[in-house]
Amino acid sequence: MLLIPFVFPSLTSLGLCVLIGVAAIVGALGFYQLKGIGEMYAVPGKPATHRLCVAVDTPESADKMWSIVADLSTIQNYSPNLTQVILRENAVPGVDAVRQCTDAKGKTWAEHCVRYDHEARILDMAFLAEEPGFPYPFQTMQGGWEVVPNKNGSTVHIWFAVTPKYRWFHSIILALTTRDLARSFGDTVARMAAAARGETVPVKAIPPQNGISSKLIPC
Repeated sequence: MLLIPFVFPSLTSLGLCVLIGVAAIVGALGFYQLKGIGEMYAVPGKPATHRLCVAVDTPESADKMWSIVADLSTIQNYSPNLTQVILRENAVPGVDAVRQCTDAKGKTWAEHCVRYDHEARILDMAFLAEEPGFPYPFQTMQGGWEVVPNKNGSTVHIWFAVTPKYRWFHSIILALTTRDLARSFGDTVARMAAAARGETVPVKAIPPQNGISSKLIPC
């Protein structure tokens, strides 16, 4: 706001006061909106940790969808932003397998499988945030998948829990992340559903046309 007189030198004193007042109100609203986002996703008892959850409904059976989710090395087939996915040390999918992913921008990270439950259809991963070059602004990061049956097919739950490196900017990062999270995973699960039906996985997924719906949900 200190720059306003220099950016708008022709403003009258009244106009300048009005402009400063509007800027202050907008700034305050933005601050409280970001503060609310941080509080909305905070983990109870851990205010510095936030958890985001997405639910994606699909007409395919839970068993079929789980067979796709459980194959740790094939996630690249359903997420076009990934250019390479490997299991380190030629591991097989399961507890202690480490999945290494590289995206289209050349960023690489690794995920350690800490839970792999076929009966419950649950997969949990701990991101190796301590490794050099970890590309995300989080001190710790976990995530997981769960596939549950519903009356029309199945629901795929995806969640992330993150603790920020830079706490002051974390609400902004959360706001940017949540904006596209449901859509992005809806696209991914739509491709998985196509594979579950034995179809060619589409490059461009259109979830609603395939009976897929996705949304952020309370964790």
